[in-house]
Amino acid sequence: MKFPLLNLFKKGVPKMHDTHEVGSSNLPSPTTHKPHEANGLCDNVSIVDAYLMYMKACGQRNLRKTSLMTYKTRLTSFLNWTDCKTVDQITRQDVKRFAESFDGRWSRIGHRNDVCGFLNWCGDQGFCAERKFTNVKILEVLQDENPIDILSVDQAKDLLDKMPDKFKGRIAIQLFAGVRPYESLKIESKDLDLQGKKLYILGANSKLRTTRVLHDLPDNLISWVKKYGIREKFTYNAYRIARRRYFGRIAHDAMRHTFCTYAYFTMGMEQTMRYTGHSNYKTFHRHYCSSVAEKKDAVNFFKIRPVG
Repeated sequence: MKFPLLNLFKKGVPKMHDTHEVGSSNLPSPTTHKPHEANGLCDNVSIVDAYLMYMKACGQRNLRKTSLMTYKTRLTSFLNWTDCKTVDQITRQDVKRFAESFDGRWSRIGHRNDVCGFLNWCGDQGFCAERKFTNVKILEVLQDENPIDILSVDQAKDLLDKMPDKFKGRIAIQLFAGVRPYESLKIESKDLDLQGKKLYILGANSKLRTTRVLHDLPDNLISWVKKYGIREKFTYNAYRIARRRYFGRIAHDAMRHTFCTYAYFTMGMEQTMRYTGHSNYKTFHRHYCSSVAEKKDAVNFFKIRPVG
């Protein structure tokens, strides 16, 4: 049996910015399911009811909208996949088989982790055995690594040349400081100290919720921000559509990868990682220190300046 979750979300679940209100009026609370004296568990708790209570709890934790949407997507996929009706019917083998139905290694791990997180939360509520879904092992599929997507020096020039002026300041911050697209769209003029060559990425605007300060900003980045500014704000969707319209499709983090690849030659690994907020030296080295880029490319990349 498959749950009609598409209809459920159309009718019964608010948008993600209203997650704290999910099911507030008509969903059962954990206390409505009385535990048996024998094992202390609440039997026969519907996985749909448990899911809605879990999403409500996640909303109360002040998670980012993107995190909530990821949970929603992965967990509803699991609920549509399983034939189980109640939480206590789900087994570790079910989670393993579900995760292994996906192709990519990271997709498998992500789905496994989010489903296990939900089910272990259910264990904490007494809907199933506690920590029943800890350390669920999945088959590791070996894959050949593809080179990361980066822009050549000419492509970076072309991108900045073709994009409308209102986007150029923030695109320059992504290209020449390695700031994530989401983070760059949240930056305000007060976060930039052009005279001191500093950029403040506040915890409220950071993916990892931690504040970091970028010191000694590249001179060409300063020139782009001085000329075009970052006063005008726009959504990520508006930015993505404009980028596709005026330049074409590029990978989501291609500009961040581009910065890391070239900055490795000019800034060194330590400062580059401080800019981007990376903490895993091994991963950084694997992705960026063995690329096809050369030092002369890096020097020319950080010479890209606005005309006039």
